Amino acid sequence: MIEFFRTHKELINMYVQRNPRYIFFKKEEGEPRGSLNEPVTAMRTIATDKSIYPRGCLTFVSTALPRVSGGSVVKQIYSGFALDQDTGGAIRAAGRCDIYMGVGEQAGRLAGQTYQEGRLYYLFLKPKTVISIY
Repeated sequence: MIEFFRTHKELINMYVQRNPRYIFFKKEEGEPRGSLNEPVTAMRTIATDKSIYPRGCLTFVSTALPRVSGGSVVKQIYSGFALDQDTGGAIRAAGRCDIYMGVGEQAGRLAGQTYQEGRLYYLFLKPKTVISIY
């Protein structure tokens, strides 16, 4: 799709307006920021539906993600901690998240191939139980 629109620039506006899930980005100076207005980190920032998931929480992700290996893209097991510090504009359900892959052509190429089931855990502090003895 990206290659098509590179060669048919005159069609971009017509098709973009038809897609209700198209997300408009604007170029800004500095590092990319998430919906919390904090810098995002490749492979360590996720985006979720904020009507379901809490902002800024620590998570643990376990899935398979595309990686460049020997010039081609392969899926490899990925497990690691991430912060839920962005909002997924097209994510409107529980059990879904986007992993921020970074900036540049390679990151875009990988992000376009990331649909994969996995596990997502939110880590919370357990409230301390106080027992009073009289």
